[in-house]
Amino acid sequence: MGGLQPEILRRAQLDTNVTAKSVTDLRDPLEWLTLGELMDLVRSEKFNNLGIEAAIWRKFQEQVVPVRNRLAHVRMLKSEDAEVVSMWAKMIRLRFK
Repeated sequence: MGGLQPEILRRAQLDTNVTAKSVTDLRDPLEWLTLGELMDLVRSEKFNNLGIEAAIWRKFQEQVVPVRNRLAHVRMLKSEDAEVVSMWAKMIRLRFK
């Protein structure tokens, strides 16, 4: 998380963790990452794609990020969005058992 620590702390302090002095005071600093930042972290050399092929993470980003954006920005969902998210959730659960 290196360079993201000040931003993570800032986000947490602005929301629910006003007394936090460092990211070590946060229950889970990863909660304060955007999906894009989290994806960058997963695909970083340090985490080596969590042992999953880079192409799969690219496909995840192509398919799930637009659904997340529609939800976050209160836009109409597409009829296939629930199926897409369910499929990815199942795949991730199976991979990380």
